Parts: sequence; C-alpha cells; structure tokens
Amino acid sequence: MKYWAEKAKEAIARDGQVILATLGAAKGSTPRGSGTKMLISREGTQGTIGGGNLEFMVTEQARKMLAAADVACLYQHYALGPLLSQCCGGAADVLLEKLTAEHFVLLDEIILAEKEKKPYGLVSATGGPAVRKRFVTREAHEALDGEIYEWRRNDALPLYMFGAGHVGKAMAEVLGRLNFDVKWIDGRQYQFPEVMADNVERILSDDPLSHVRAAPPGSIFLIFTYSHQLDYEITGAVLKRGDFRYCGMIGSATKRVRFEKAFLRGGGTTRQLRRFTSPMGLTDIRGKEPEVIAISVAAELLMLSDGADRRP
Repeated sequence: MKYWAEKAKEAIARDGQVILATLGAAKGSTPRGSGTKMLISREGTQGTIGGGNLEFMVTEQARKMLAAADVACLYQHYALGPLLSQCCGGAADVLLEKLTAEHFVLLDEIILAEKEKKPYGLVSATGGPAVRKRFVTREAHEALDGEIYEWRRNDALPLYMFGAGHVGKAMAEVLGRLNFDVKWIDGRQYQFPEVMADNVERILSDDPLSHVRAAPPGSIFLIFTYSHQLDYEITGAVLKRGDFRYCGMIGSATKRVRFEKAFLRGGGTTRQLRRFTSPMGLTDIRGKEPEVIAISVAAELLMLSDGADRRP
C-alpha cells in the first residue's frame, strides 16, 4: 500500500488506533508478496493483502484486537490451502500490530523518507507483548531471531498511463508487479477494475493534458485511449515537454505516420519525433493480444537504465 504511514496517522488521529497488517514470510503460491500491507480500522480497511478468506480472517482478527485493550500484536501463520480453502496452496505469516499516537515519531520518519524518495528499512521485533519497530537507513541490516526486516527502495519510476481499455487493464496488471509509480488516467469510471495493485493509482479525469503538464521530469508516458485524436493530443503535449524518459503510443506504423504529419503541421519538429516510440514494445514480439502487448511494453521499459532517456 502506497503512503501507508500517512494513512495510518490519519486513522489514528480519527479513531485513536489502527491495525497494520503486514505479510511476512511466504512459502509457495500466495496472492501477494512479503511486505504487503493493509490498514484495518473499526469502520473499514485500506489496501489489500490479496483478498479472499485470508484477508477476511485477518480483518476479523484485527477487529478483535481493536476491541481488546490488552492485545497489541499477533504474528500468525496461515496455510492458504487446507485452512482457508484458497486455491493458491501456499502459506503466509501475517504480522498484526496496533498503532497508536505513540508511533507518530516513527510514522513521521517514514513519511519524510517517502516524500523525499529516499530508501529506508523497518525492523520489527515481534517478541514480547508489543511490536518494537525501528527505522533504519542502511540496507545491510541483519535481522535477528524474532525480527522482521523490510527494505523499501523508494525509487519507483513515475509512469503515466492514459486509457483504461483492454490494453490499459493488461498493462496495469503487469506494471502492478514492477517498480513503477503508476498514475492510470481515464474519464470513464466503469472501465476501472475494483481492485488494483498498491503502486497503481486510479485517476478519474476528463482532462488528460492537465496530468501531462503536472507530471515530474523523467516520467514515462503510455498512451492508448479509445480515440486516435485524443492519443494524438496527449502524445503531442508530451513530446513538446521534452523532459520525459519515454513516450509511447499504441498503434500501427500507419497510425504513427498520420500522427507525425499532424504533429509537424502543428509546429512540432523532427527532432522531437526522434524520441517518440510507436508501435510500443519489443519489435521481436508480434502478438496483438492485450496481455502480449503489456508484457512486451513492460520488457521494453525494464530495459531503460537508471537515468537513461530517449534523446538521440
């Protein structure tokens, strides 16, 4: 869950306490990976550890903890197959800890690190009646027995994705497993799925160009809306910014030629067009299915080295 510390502070300020659930060690097939978090209050939840019976049971346990003044933490093992009747078949440990105003100093350290995009680590000592958590700034920490260690790289590349059709949905599924900070923009609320990965933020907007203008330098832009004309407008705005890491538009070679002609008529330059990618994805992968396109595009993005861009 993105910005979980900030959301936890808001919940504590409102309710006095909140339960933080963190997936610990996982074996076999599990719906989410170690370190995945969700917040559970009396009235609702934020984030997801994968849904299904596991999340249901964890939520029920968390609500019991909120009602019990003498229970501050639990570290439990769940076998997804026999115990919870989930088809994943794996097993996961889940740490449940009660956060209160006493945790504000720690939460503020995490919020600052996330704001400044600095890597950080969390060490959670699970022995005793309460979890003892500390913030660390070095990766080479060696966890002791009874400790859970998490390292957050906090260096996800900003990625703006326009269009929530079949390709957009497939891209969100693939990028949700990778180190990108995804803003997914479309004006049609019904097109978005109910559940998305922690690193994918749904933005309901009929003004995509405002999000192009607001994006930080070095962003990645993927354009595949329902309209060729809208694709052209968004792509043109990105190319004229000039400070992007990658700009790709879905379509055929013919669509690219038509866009280039329109872009040049509108005052764009051939130099700007050299940094434009269309069709997107690895050229050796020729499948047209949304899932194939998504994997191909994601592979191309992963080939971008740190700090690299598409300048000639």
